[in-house]
Amino acid sequence: AGATLSYYEFKQPMEQRLTDEEWKEILQNSPPQRPAWISSFFIPE
Repeated sequence: AGATLSYYEFKQPMEQRLTDEEWKEILQNSPPQRPAWISSFFIPE
């Protein structure tokens, strides 16, 4: 077994790219829903 990572998609226009700080804040306060295609192997915490 190896390491696993969470998967999130942040859909954002290229001209409004997120900074590291903005990305972290969104992830901590209101993470986006994970895409449906990961349901076959995703196990919620």
